[in-house]
Amino acid sequence: YTHRADARAELKDYKNALIDYEKSIELNPKYGVAYFNRGFMKSTQMGLMKESIDDYTKAIELGYGDVAYLNRGIAKLRSKDNNGAINDFNQALKINNKDSSAYYNRGKAYSGKGKFNNAISDFLKTLDLNQNIIPKIGIYRNLAFNYGKMNDKKNSCLYLTKATSLGDERSEYLFNEVCK
Repeated sequence: YTHRADARAELKDYKNALIDYEKSIELNPKYGVAYFNRGFMKSTQMGLMKESIDDYTKAIELGYGDVAYLNRGIAKLRSKDNNGAINDFNQALKINNKDSSAYYNRGKAYSGKGKFNNAISDFLKTLDLNQNIIPKIGIYRNLAFNYGKMNDKKNSCLYLTKATSLGDERSEYLFNEVCK
């Protein structure tokens, strides 16, 4: 049932995918993959953050690990639970300290809490790992924003320039407003 649910989710047939995930879980309540995949579909395709957090929690309880912590953290971040998100990203990084997505998203959560130094540190670590999972434009733009919040115009303009050099029109506009 899980494989069929995955296929239905790919086809955007979320109603029937949910039915199949339910059946898979009913048949094997200890199958963490079904909880994880259902949580992923709920968070990324259906916007059901609370429900996805519950599924990721169950997947974690069943030993699903760093990716479940990462995705639960992203769902918490989208739900404006920055503290909970940071805790989950910390757990993901304990398991895999080279996960650029965890650093990037933790940086966004720190920024949301006004902890701009922490955010900058995480965004720089994301660049350092250079896994090309997170587009550099987004990293540069977040660095520019956080440096700007710290009244560091020089570094803010530096990262706006880098984002602009990659073709980011929004950063170019901001550069022209802030840096000239």
